[in-house]
Order: sequence, then structure tokens, then C-alpha cells
Amino acid sequence: MGIETLSERQKQVLRLVAQNHQAKEIARLLGISESTVKTHMEEGRRRLGIATSREAARYLAAQESASAPVAPLPPQGGYPSGSMDQPATDAAVSSEAEPLPVRPPDTLPQTFAERLRRLSHLQWLGLMLLTAILIPLIAGVLLASVTVLLQGIQNMRALPQ
Repeated sequence: MGIETLSERQKQVLRLVAQNHQAKEIARLLGISESTVKTHMEEGRRRLGIATSREAARYLAAQESASAPVAPLPPQGGYPSGSMDQPATDAAVSSEAEPLPVRPPDTLPQTFAERLRRLSHLQWLGLMLLTAILIPLIAGVLLASVTVLLQGIQNMRALPQ
């Protein structure tokens, strides 16, 4: 699955992702809704077989820089006619971006640390919340077990011999 499977709009969205734009900014720049942007990102990621939209954007940027110049992006608000062939006039959507490291689409994270690096902010928050709940719970269970064990030992000593 290569970049030829992507629609022109998916490529535009992924190019903006590669330039570190958020979905809301991309929606404003292209004149489409934020949910449409997210749909284009997810479909592009799926077509490339890559785990995250950010990595798909890096992969697209690397492939395009290796083969041909990047197609221009539409100006703010999009084109009135909906044509994708007109050149961009907004400097904020310049197709020039600094090269990003690229991971081939067929490689998945191999280590635990690498998987942790790929977590979103919301996933990190969930992980911290889960940890904050589980640590006291486990400590409480261990403390209760030790207490019962010590009481059992104490009761055994109290038994007449």
C-alpha cells in the first residue's frame, strides 16, 4: 500500500499534519469540518497501513520528497469551485516543511518504551489515572494480607501447647 492509494484531499491533510497542524487548524485552512479532517487522516493512515496519522504524514512527506515536489495546498477557506488544481496563496500553508524522520509502514513498535512514546495525551492521562487507582488498591490488599497473616501467627502463639 503506497501513497498512490491516497486521494488528493487525504494527501493535503497529511501534509498539514506533517507541518504540525492540529485537526482544527487543518479544517480552517481547508474549509472543511474537523470531523472530515479526522476522517481523511484515519483513512489515509489505514490505506498506508501505518499506526498513527503523524507517522503516515511523515511517511508521505518522505515519499513525496524522494519522488516529486509536493503539490500546493489550497488557501484559507478552500477554493470556491472545489478544484484542487489551483495554487495556494496563503503563506501559512506552504508546502515546504523540514524533513521528518520516517518509519516504514510495515514496522510496528517493538519495545515497551517505544509503545509508551506513541501514547496520546489522553492515553497518558488514562494511564496515570489507572496507576493512581491501582497502586493504593494493591498496597491495601497487601497490607490486609500481611495483617491477617500476622494475626494468624499471633493466634497460633496464644494457643496452649
